[in-house]
Formats: sequence, C-alpha cells, structure tokens
Amino acid sequence: MKLILVRHGETDANLSGIVQGGDSNNYLNETGINQAKKVAEVLKNEKIDIVFSSPAIRAKNTAEEILKYHKDLNLQISNKLNEKLAGEFEGMNSLEVKKLVTSATFKPKGGESFMDVYNRIKDFYLSTVKEHKDKNILLVSHGALLGALQLYILNKEISREAYEPLRLKNAAYTILEIKDKVKVITLNNIEHLK
Repeated sequence: MKLILVRHGETDANLSGIVQGGDSNNYLNETGINQAKKVAEVLKNEKIDIVFSSPAIRAKNTAEEILKYHKDLNLQISNKLNEKLAGEFEGMNSLEVKKLVTSATFKPKGGESFMDVYNRIKDFYLSTVKEHKDKNILLVSHGALLGALQLYILNKEISREAYEPLRLKNAAYTILEIKDKVKVITLNNIEHLK
C-alpha cells in the first residue's frame, strides 16, 4: 500500500496564525488555491486508487484540485479526517494556545485533546485504510490529524518534539509505502511550492 498524505492549502486563518479547528469552515485564500493547484500538478502521475478527505471546505477544495488529474475517482468524505476540535481555543492566536496546552491529554472546553485526535485517526487507519491494503490511498486533511497519523504509522513517541517535524505545512505532502515495514518516500515535501 502507498499512502499519500496532503494537508490543505493556506487559508487566511493559517496566514494570520489563528486557530481553526474542526468546527471552522474557512475557504482557501488565493495562495492556498495556487498551492492546491501545485500539489495537484506534482501528484498528477501518482497512481491513486481511493481518495478520502475531511469534510472541511479547505480540505475538500484541495482534494478536488488533485482529482482534476484523476477524473475516474470519487471523493469520499470522512468526519474522522476532520481537524481537531478547538473548542474555546477557536479563533485564538496559535502561539498563545501552544503555551496553554500542557500535554497530549489536555482538552480545551468544548474541544478535543491531541490524544482524542490520535485515537480517531488511528481507528480510521486500522479500519478504513487497512481494508484497502493493496491500494494507493490519498488522504487530504489537516496538520494535527496528519501529524498524529504519522506518529502512529512511524511508531514514534507522542511528544511535541516527535510531532513537529511530521506536522505537514500547507499543501505539503508525505508519501509512505507500507508493506511489512514502512518506507518513507518523501516527508513533508514542499519543493513544489518554491
């Protein structure tokens, strides 16, 4: 199985360093639209069998750009790919929020902890993704969620130090080949955006 992970393109909230959780439905800004087109272009020759996306418009629009080169595929939406629910942190400055989050189990009022997200994406991976283990699967989602998934697949400890390098930048992509072992083809690739 080949797993292609893509984070959505930039939104104004990303640009401003504002937290946009699973309840926010922000559109890609002009840069984000261009980024989505660039990641679509770089993935156009990849063999893809199945495409899953978060229901958030920023992720769906990024996935739709990629699907312009894979017209025979249907976009499958899964709530399990949604961004971490930010709760009371929604709309706050992300650097301020980082100072408030003291552990992976810390849960803001009305939101999810990192462990909630980790377990949600792990469940998705073990059920949905493993069901298609001989396929090439594209997941278009969000920074926290894709970072958590890579921690699980790459068997890394759950820590900020292990997570930060795995948290995809906007419109970055990671390709993992998963057989008996996991082979990293490319990690958090942004060459196409330069």
